[in-house]
Amino acid sequence: MRTVLVMPSWRVTDIYPARLAASMELFWQPAGLLYIGARLREEGHEVSLVDGSFLTHADLLDKVRALRPGFVGIYANTPLWEKAVRTVEDIKRLDPSPFVGVGGPMPMVWGERCFDDAPSLDAVFRGEGEYSVPEAVDALERGNPLEAIPGLIVRGGNGALLRTSSRPVVEDLDALPFPAWDLLGDIRRYRATPGTYRREPVGSVFSSRGCERRCIFCFQYGPKRIRYRRAECVVEEIEALVKGHGVREIRFLDDNFSGDRDRAFQMCEGIGRLPYGLTWYVSDRVDTIDEELCRAMRRAGCWAILLGAESGVQKCLDALKKGITVDQIRAAVRAAKRAGLKVYTPFIFGIPGETFEDGLKTISFACEIEPYYVNFHTITPYPGTALYKNASRHGTLSEELGDFTFEHASFVPHTMTRDELLELRSTAFRRFYGRPRYILRRLLGIRSLSEIKAAFKGLRSVFWLFMHGDAAVPQDAPESGAP
Repeated sequence: MRTVLVMPSWRVTDIYPARLAASMELFWQPAGLLYIGARLREEGHEVSLVDGSFLTHADLLDKVRALRPGFVGIYANTPLWEKAVRTVEDIKRLDPSPFVGVGGPMPMVWGERCFDDAPSLDAVFRGEGEYSVPEAVDALERGNPLEAIPGLIVRGGNGALLRTSSRPVVEDLDALPFPAWDLLGDIRRYRATPGTYRREPVGSVFSSRGCERRCIFCFQYGPKRIRYRRAECVVEEIEALVKGHGVREIRFLDDNFSGDRDRAFQMCEGIGRLPYGLTWYVSDRVDTIDEELCRAMRRAGCWAILLGAESGVQKCLDALKKGITVDQIRAAVRAAKRAGLKVYTPFIFGIPGETFEDGLKTISFACEIEPYYVNFHTITPYPGTALYKNASRHGTLSEELGDFTFEHASFVPHTMTRDELLELRSTAFRRFYGRPRYILRRLLGIRSLSEIKAAFKGLRSVFWLFMHGDAAVPQDAPESGAP
């Protein structure tokens, strides 16, 4: 059956305030859709990808219609949900014949409510889709019912919604084919924020899935544990990306690259043996790395590490259930810098129980540990997270799904006002990036075109922060009160 996988049409300004969006190039490679595409091919189906990251909504519809699919699968997270709903309804309005399903974080949580928002919808895919989607397409092609396929919500014969049995997570990740990277077309279109890569094109890789922690702002499907791929399998995929698509840098998308320390060293050894001079970038936890591992990563070509700091106040870290300490953050940043890695640290404002004064302490802490790059977000309790379920106990939650980005203050704790929360973000960017010492160090450290672009665009945003004080504030933010 001819299948089309769809990322809804969106723009960077849907996520970032307009002033900051000017410094962003944020087009991620839809790895989940590429895994499903590879599995569909494995089962003998024709697959196309229509990525709305580069298309208007009208152009996206034209492309889908021209492909004449029998099945359309649409990805949706919380910020994109309303766009996904529009995509479902407009595809069905133009041609009611294709079977249209949605999957991704939002449909997993929203469940039956998806059909209230999108009445023309045919199915919701719950959980990982590498096996559910091909099984559903096979059944549709043969005219068989879908009720026996785990992981779906579909309409029964009487029109009532039917939730099938749960789909177990994929335990053997090595059994999955490599993502169908060729569906992307020109991989060079996909670019991260300037300064977060050294070489282009960049290829994104998952070497594991899942997390064993219980942070209140994080949604996770399946068991609270990490499922790992073998280091050898990961290195094989990296080599395939280099040979088949000219990739020169790898961005690991794992929540915790060094969750298995021995495997992390094995991957460093395997990548280091490749003859391509690759650079790479990882995300990690501050309590699972040390200088020895960071030096092994650096020798193998890793140049940067993102460490989830979140706050410089211990009571806030405890409220998040991060399971880390302020001293561990200091030690991890110090170890990574000593090993020669560029350190990126995101921080969060609006944590339950956090005060404006606590936020100022976090800003001072960020300046103290002095990472290479820092971002200041507002906490976003996505549906399905512990904070979303208990939001009313801790603060006020926006009813607009479009506010559920890291920038739009969808949640305001009882201990702060929305104005204070947004003021903290503007103050944080001004104080951290406006320090003469920081600006001089960044300018003296420029070594690549990517870093030149990052410096130019970053300085432009800092200029707006100093001149207007609102570059980090959503343009539609009310002047006072909670959301």
